[in-house]
Amino acid sequence: MTTIEYNKCVNKVEGKLFGYIQKKTNDIELTKDVTQEAFTRLWINKDNIETLKASSWLFTTAYNHMVNIIKKQKIFISGDINEKGEEDVDNDIGRNKIIISELKKLKQRDRRLIILRDIHGFTYEEIGTKMGLNETQVKVYLFRVRKILKEKFKHLNR
Repeated sequence: MTTIEYNKCVNKVEGKLFGYIQKKTNDIELTKDVTQEAFTRLWINKDNIETLKASSWLFTTAYNHMVNIIKKQKIFISGDINEKGEEDVDNDIGRNKIIISELKKLKQRDRRLIILRDIHGFTYEEIGTKMGLNETQVKVYLFRVRKILKEKFKHLNR
């Protein structure tokens, strides 16, 4: 992708991308940050991205970045003791102990998959490379282990 093609792509997609992220987040500052980061990443990777695929690449990149930011914010917010009562904090500590206990019971492969994807935010491809699996195997194994964990954690949502 040349600089001219990059600029055309930015002009063509920026309003749509901004609106898409704004609709998902309902937060103007987060939308600005996510949109800017997506275009920055496009610029950095412009030599590796086909011009025809740049628009979809931008939307995917922006969406994934938005999800990662929201996950990090939720972790931070859920750990903020000042806004919670002592009982809520005790419940969170109890839940965390149960979650850690259940994670320790998993096979090492399954535990590593969950940690790499859901805690560290690696892509399926990156996980596959680290663990010697293909992308499809990573997705299937993660689906299965999440299903197991979901069943074990049903009682925690009450």
